[in-house]
Amino acid sequence: MKVAINYEDGMVFQHFGETKNFAFYVVENGKVLSEEIKNTNGLSHADLIGFLKENGVQVLICGNLGGHVTELLEEDNIEIFAGNKGITRALAELYAKGKLKKLDLSDNEHNCECNCHQ
Repeated sequence: MKVAINYEDGMVFQHFGETKNFAFYVVENGKVLSEEIKNTNGLSHADLIGFLKENGVQVLICGNLGGHVTELLEEDNIEIFAGNKGITRALAELYAKGKLKKLDLSDNEHNCECNCHQ
């Protein structure tokens, strides 16, 4: 399974729409098998979702995420683990072991605190 995490200096970058890099992890049988960092080349919100899809991502681990982006990700069947902070590799390992907590995004109470969607 391929997992993507918004990435900046080894940590989760908190604003999805301004993501410059993603860390991609292949996880299988409770372990992280590989890690690759890819630059997004300045893509916008919607284009970032296409970037994830083109790279075969099935799971997104991220920090802050707005409602519209959440809906687009769900339409593309990308599972979302929002509201995360910390070291990307450690989060990928938690996910691989089935220990990463998932926020309930079904009530449209998303965790993006920026004003970019107002």
